[in-house]
Amino acid sequence: LSLLDRYPQGGERDRLELEFQYALGLAFRSTKGFVAPEALNAFRRAESLSRDAEKPELQLECLRGIYNYFFVRGQLRDGRPIAEKALAVARGTGAAHHLHMAASLYGSYWLYTGHPAEGRRWHEQATREQPAWEQQAYPSRVLDSNAAARMNLSWALWLVGLPDQAANMTEQAWQWASRTANPFPQSVVLVWICGLQCCLGRLIESENWVRELVAITREHDIAVWRERGQFLEGKLNCLQGRRESGLRAMRRALDDLRNIGGRQAWTWLLAETATECIQQGDPTSAFNLLDEAFDHKNTNDERYWEAELHRLRGDAMLASKDRDLSGAQACFHEALSIAKDQGSKALALRAATSLARLKAEKGRRDEARSILVSVYGEFTEGLDTADLREAKTLIEALS
Repeated sequence: LSLLDRYPQGGERDRLELEFQYALGLAFRSTKGFVAPEALNAFRRAESLSRDAEKPELQLECLRGIYNYFFVRGQLRDGRPIAEKALAVARGTGAAHHLHMAASLYGSYWLYTGHPAEGRRWHEQATREQPAWEQQAYPSRVLDSNAAARMNLSWALWLVGLPDQAANMTEQAWQWASRTANPFPQSVVLVWICGLQCCLGRLIESENWVRELVAITREHDIAVWRERGQFLEGKLNCLQGRRESGLRAMRRALDDLRNIGGRQAWTWLLAETATECIQQGDPTSAFNLLDEAFDHKNTNDERYWEAELHRLRGDAMLASKDRDLSGAQACFHEALSIAKDQGSKALALRAATSLARLKAEKGRRDEARSILVSVYGEFTEGLDTADLREAKTLIEALS
């Protein structure tokens, strides 16, 4: 920057600083991760300069860099005005590829704040208006927005009850990410793929994806996604029977993510860890993790996993020594109500399954079956996924 002092204010100096600050933002993001404050400061300065220079394409790239800083930190409330600003810039130009990028940012906000149908709508708009690979003006971007739209769309599709379409969307996301030899976008998309496979109950079948994610992020020392890879590897170990070592790895990954500020999908990460604590007979630790998850939800509006937090609190109550049946039932009812209000069929099914199992334990088998059938009957695909198989088995047992 000191070299720029040779130039008078404005004009050529601003143009050179714009190029420098944008390149600096990319460099910091690539080497220190999305949550690097140095990247945020560079993108903010570049965004201001690009706005003054009336360069909307570069302004959108900078807004995307700013938004991703908040997004990966789990600060959705702070990210919303950035996404709205990007949408305003895109609508001002009317260009399809600008609307594509802005729709992808805006859709991610709606998805993770607990509006999966709205998130799906925006991400599907983004995929319709996508720029061709060779038409992208800034190929140096860290993550192709076509891949980003698809990986978030996959989660929206799963939540609204379309698991087969969700799995297909992750494959499309990987096709876009694998067009480049850059390990960074590949690692980001792999995190989403492995996470979705975990939700589908297919993480063991996806072991090669997990191993590839861990290998890439370790080799290239990619912050945040390296820790996410360690977390998923720990979860995989738990599912393969190495529960104690797997849970230790998950908890270490959480500690590392706390230290660097990488809290994207934080409620999901905490919930998966709480699940393993319950499985291993430690409901007290599960309660502590869920308390942290509820605090994060309330502070940052990350509500897409809210129903599951209530359901797991009910599970923890049942795993406790006193087995608070009435408290657990209230949690399951709350989880089911929230999931239905959000239009999250996937989490409604989990809540209904837990509620039906508890009611059956109390001898109310007909009521239990009715609750579960009403939710299970809304699914038309993905019947081989873990949650749907579990629900069907319970329905048959209650018949």
